Amino acid sequence: MLVLGALGRSWLNAGQGEPSLFPAPPCDLQQGPCEARQGDLWIRLSIVASPISAQAPLPLKIETRGLEADQVAVDFQGVEMFMGLNRYTLQRHADGSYRGEGRLPACTSGSMRWRARVLLTRGEQTTGTWFEFEAAEDT
Repeated sequence: MLVLGALGRSWLNAGQGEPSLFPAPPCDLQQGPCEARQGDLWIRLSIVASPISAQAPLPLKIETRGLEADQVAVDFQGVEMFMGLNRYTLQRHADGSYRGEGRLPACTSGSMRWRARVLLTRGEQTTGTWFEFEAAEDT
């Protein structure tokens, strides 16, 4: 019951501007899909590219349980430096997954730490999670 209460608060807070995000356990997207759970909500992000690098197309796949979202997006943010708005909306497929393609902007440092924010929107409320990963400059 406590878990449902916390999830309910997350949904209530999500309607107040910023999405309500819960932390994901450490995971390396370069090695395969990453998952996060909060209560009955389960989110899995796959970036089907090896290696994950800047300026290369990134096939994205989101799988969820515990929520049927109206809209699913992935927002890539530089962890140490602002890299502009990099949000990609995914399309729902017959198997219930959401898929699309994203791209990381170029970084002059050669390698950069990124945060992939997975945003699930239902009505006016947005929740989700984030995963951090390292990406190299595509040469």
